[in-house]
Amino acid sequence: MATLRGIPLFRSLVAGASACTLVLLQFASPAPTRAVESSTQPFICNVRILPPRVPRNIVRDEIENGHAGSYLYVPGKFTRNFGLRVRVSLPLVVSNRGLYYSDGISIADMHNRAFIGLELMRYVHLGYRNEIVLDWQRPQGRSTYRYRGTSLFVSDSPHVLAISARGGTIALSVDGRTICTAPQRAFFAQNVPLYYQVDTGVVRYGDHPAGLADNIMRKTDDEPGYRPYAVRCIEYGYGVTWRPQGDGRFIASGIFNATAKTFGFGPIEPRYSSYCKRHGM
Repeated sequence: MATLRGIPLFRSLVAGASACTLVLLQFASPAPTRAVESSTQPFICNVRILPPRVPRNIVRDEIENGHAGSYLYVPGKFTRNFGLRVRVSLPLVVSNRGLYYSDGISIADMHNRAFIGLELMRYVHLGYRNEIVLDWQRPQGRSTYRYRGTSLFVSDSPHVLAISARGGTIALSVDGRTICTAPQRAFFAQNVPLYYQVDTGVVRYGDHPAGLADNIMRKTDDEPGYRPYAVRCIEYGYGVTWRPQGDGRFIASGIFNATAKTFGFGPIEPRYSSYCKRHGM
């Protein structure tokens, strides 16, 4: 589940590299339609956005335990024509017993007021199948936080997730197919700095993260196209972290540790220490 620089937002619900064939298991609509629920605005999606669901054990998992996660930090000049696409996968972990575990990407403003996330997620009440979900928060604050599952379930193979902007429109894509769009101005003011992050996380003590990420491709305003981005800084906490494997590959590692009550932000290599200090929390 996406967060703002390590601040878990899913608990807000209680208060209020091959492209693979997508498998639509239910309710896919043939053409873009505006979601009927006002809480899904301003998105227009060509997959069905499912009604809110807050299983009872969210209280046990998310309130009692919290959230353990790690985030690859991707900065850049993102104002008018930009994007990030990442190949991710979320293997099944048969020993996990939490409400969910996830792997995805998000974009947020530097003031941590607004964000948009696109995730692979395995939910216990869906039999831990791989579902595409989105969550977002508008600049008015946490009272605007929303999470929605979709009718889009995908295979266990790697999938390319992308969030991009062009002509004032934010587009969310899976394996090269745009599934939702929204006006950029509905989330981000014109001159507010933005950043991306690649997320992995779990919500129950003893659960293991399962994310894999590679082919991290970034496009800034000043670049003509997407280029590989070498991640320099990483956020980690509660026993969970991304571990670099070389060649731009990362594997989520660790275990949600009740005694590791801390988040940290630092370099993936010592040579990036000064850079990460400038971009730190």
